Amino acid sequence: MLREQEQRFVQLLDAVRVGHSTSAAVAPPTQGNSPLPQLSDIESFAVDVKNPTHFDDWLRCFEMSLLCAAPKINEREKAMVLATKLSTDAFAEFRKCCLPIDVTDYSYEETVARFSLLQ
Repeated sequence: MLREQEQRFVQLLDAVRVGHSTSAAVAPPTQGNSPLPQLSDIESFAVDVKNPTHFDDWLRCFEMSLLCAAPKINEREKAMVLATKLSTDAFAEFRKCCLPIDVTDYSYEETVARFSLLQ
């Protein structure tokens, strides 16, 4: 799976270099009023206790994909997109560590810091 993502990233870079659209990396919004990109090429994050660098590796891939798909996204939206790419179990654990406020009330950096504590 990682190899496929690397190949997709190289294709995106090539497309950017030659001026082609990178819209293939972004799935159309599922809701009519949703401005957030949905990164179809990034798998949902699931905790991997056997690989301590899994989150860091996944996060780098997520950030590269998001940069290609939505280079002007603001920090709050970036945090929201990150939350949508968590597996159900990972999101549930993340949500618990955010209480008493909602996961959408954190900046991107706070979101990453809080989630990395769960790893």
